[in-house]
Amino acid sequence: MDTLPGAPSSASEPHPVDRVDPANSMAQPPFTHVEAAPSIPATTALSSPSDIDNDFTPAPMIRKQSEALGPATDGTIAPPATSEPVLSITLLLTTGARHPYKIDEKYLTSRNATAKKADGSFDPMQLSGYKLKELIWTDWRTEWEPKPASPSSIRLIIWGKMVDDKKMLSDYAFKLDQTNIVHMTVKPADFGEDEEGTAKHAKGGSIRRGRDTGEGGVGCRCVIL
Repeated sequence: MDTLPGAPSSASEPHPVDRVDPANSMAQPPFTHVEAAPSIPATTALSSPSDIDNDFTPAPMIRKQSEALGPATDGTIAPPATSEPVLSITLLLTTGARHPYKIDEKYLTSRNATAKKADGSFDPMQLSGYKLKELIWTDWRTEWEPKPASPSSIRLIIWGKMVDDKKMLSDYAFKLDQTNIVHMTVKPADFGEDEEGTAKHAKGGSIRRGRDTGEGGVGCRCVIL
């Protein structure tokens, strides 16, 4: 049987496509078969960004209670032994519970507060009365009575003197070398309203009495003829 022109002379001779030219073997790598990636089944549903956002629930922010204001203790609270200025306070509640309270530079920094002298040195005695109440109000312990609406409702008394909001702690008998006993009470929520209401009632009563008796009243007295 005659062979076709251009056909290989024998079955053992490789096909021209399968022959590799040694001169071009480095320039053209041999053909490599690549399998196609498996297709995703139609039943597989991909989560959209909206579905992910709806399913995500952020964890609640729980603020860790500061160790500076400790739990109640029955023992004697001694001031910490340190070379840095530290204001050691024992908060004495109306229930008789005593809570140690340590105010140092690290604690104030964690509460975004500062207390410094004119020369820039740290001094907790430079805190105002209101700032001390605000710190106590921020770290209010859960075993105490209900938390007041604002720091102004807190009353602090040291050596028989009530700490004023606008004065500095250096204006009172606070000491850095010993533990300071501070009595703490909470002003009733309706205390201010009662005082104001009583004053208005008393003022109104005096006006009415003046009108009734004709004494001490301020106004015009007219006589109709």
